[in-house]
Amino acid sequence: STGGYGSGEAGFSSNGGVNWQTLAGQDMVFYEGQYQWYELSTAASSGVAVYGLNRTCQTFTPAKAHYLDYVGLYLYRAGYPKYTLTVSLYGVNGFHQPAGPALASTTFATTSLTRTATLYYFRFPVGCEVSAGTEYALVVSGNGGDAYNRALVRIYSKASVYAAGQRGSSIDGGATWTMASTQDVAFLEGQSYWFDSFTMNNAGFDVYGANSV
Repeated sequence: STGGYGSGEAGFSSNGGVNWQTLAGQDMVFYEGQYQWYELSTAASSGVAVYGLNRTCQTFTPAKAHYLDYVGLYLYRAGYPKYTLTVSLYGVNGFHQPAGPALASTTFATTSLTRTATLYYFRFPVGCEVSAGTEYALVVSGNGGDAYNRALVRIYSKASVYAAGQRGSSIDGGATWTMASTQDVAFLEGQSYWFDSFTMNNAGFDVYGANSV
């Protein structure tokens, strides 16, 4: 009906793309961007609880510098947790443990979790640049819950499946960490992948034979 994407316009060809008619008042529904994940490990065999002072982390080392503002974690619940999870990005110290102030952070309500492990995506309101060859840590923490009402993070506990990092746990709110070099959290990290997009829709083009759009 009207153009809704100011940086482009739709076009139509009835001769296989030899000639085009541009349609300044119309736009195709589209997304464009880049593949979003830079480091990931998705194998999982068990879960670790995150509640109260119990935290878990996963370190990773980017092979390529990039802007990080998007994280995926497999989460589920036991009981009826009613507290807030925080997912944060940290630097690490010389012992591969989270250290310093959070570089990026976002929150999530545990009431949204199901009893089946599900991949949840988290977008940091403000991300940050991460450097190639530098180790970082994703940290999952909570501000409530108990041993019966808790959130759990899926991990792979049988062997290390992500060579560029390892899982860690803290039982004192992150004051001290114990790293498990043979375990990994199931995680994805990267950059939000849509740079330009337009999703309004009220009609369609027929694409067949020599007709292109």
